[in-house]
Parts: sequence; structure tokens; C-alpha cells
Amino acid sequence: MLAGLCVGAIAVYTPEEGITLTQLQSDIDHLKRSFALDRGENRMGKIFLRNEKASDKAYTTEIISNIIREEAKGRFEARTAVPGHVQQGGIPFIMKETDVGYPSPMDRVRSARFAVKCCQWLENPDTRKNCTSAVIGIRGSGIVFTDSEKLETMETDFETRRPRVAWWSHLKKLGNILSNIVYLSLTNFQAVAIFQILSRHRRRKESRKWRQR
Repeated sequence: MLAGLCVGAIAVYTPEEGITLTQLQSDIDHLKRSFALDRGENRMGKIFLRNEKASDKAYTTEIISNIIREEAKGRFEARTAVPGHVQQGGIPFIMKETDVGYPSPMDRVRSARFAVKCCQWLENPDTRKNCTSAVIGIRGSGIVFTDSEKLETMETDFETRRPRVAWWSHLKKLGNILSNIVYLSLTNFQAVAIFQILSRHRRRKESRKWRQR
């Protein structure tokens, strides 16, 4: 979801919410309206982000791309890109299989902080209390210790390898607002009217900037 906000994605499909046919149809309709209202003035592409676990079999990246391409009717094209394991760390300058990625400055700072906090946790019985084992991690901007038993039974979904509670779930509404997805709770007529108003406002704003140049 955070990646979707950073790149201005129209739709973000996560394992927590999955992908439904209704949702996919709504997103594609929004995509078609967005291209129709641009009238060729906006050369920027539209991005759909899909997590590999959002749908294991039914709605793969290739299938979604083919659906978009079919619905486009030649008016726009759909292309896919799968980052794979690039986002799992390391440096992008490894030239050979034997080369090893060096830790970044942030990795070094965090490892030092973790080491200091672990020593303090071991030396201070008041901090440990009745906890005999804990996992160190970062929440927000702070370093915290979580009891291993609590982490296993209450906070972690080991089958899917992710937290039981997605702290970023409320950002879905913000993503919809930034993507102009207001039609979800409106009729088609209201949605088209709002999109026309937004489009006219954007064109006037760009026209004023052009005159100032």
C-alpha cells in the first residue's frame, strides 16, 4: 500500500484484501474513464500494483494485464513488470554470482542500535520482567522488544508470513482519494460529472502555468 501511495498507483491489490471480480471491474472502468477524460493531454501512465499473494491462481499479473488490454480496445496498452527479489535487500551493483552485497549505511546504523539495545535488555532485569525470550524490531521510529510467545500466538500469521493486523490498512482510503476513485459510492452519472469537473480544473491550472511562462 505504501508503494502504491509513493508511485501514485490507481489500484493496489494486497493479500489482506485479495482481488475480486467486482473490484477489478471497477478499477478497469476507472482506468478507462481516466484515459477518456485526459483526451491525450496527459502522457503519464497508470499503474496497477499487485502482490504475488493477492491471488494465487485466478487473477495473476498476466491475466489482469490481458483483461486491461482487451478492455482498452486499442485505445491504450498494458505492460507488465515483475521486480521479483530485487526489493529484498542488497546492492544493485553485484556483477558476479560470487560477489557479496555490502550492508548499506542504514543497515550498519540499525545493527549498532540493535546490539546496544540487546545488551541493555540482558543487563536490566526490570526491563525483561518475566520474559525469557524476545524478538527485537522497529515500530515507527523506535526499537521495541516483543515477547516471543506473544509474537507467535497473537501477532504473527506464520502460514502467510505476515502480521495478523495490517497497520497500513487505513491508507486504502487515502490511496482511493489520490487516485480520484470517488465513483465507488456514486452513480455513474455523478462519477462522470465529478471527473469532468476535476479534468476542467486541471486543464485550467495547467493553462495558467503555461501563460505565466
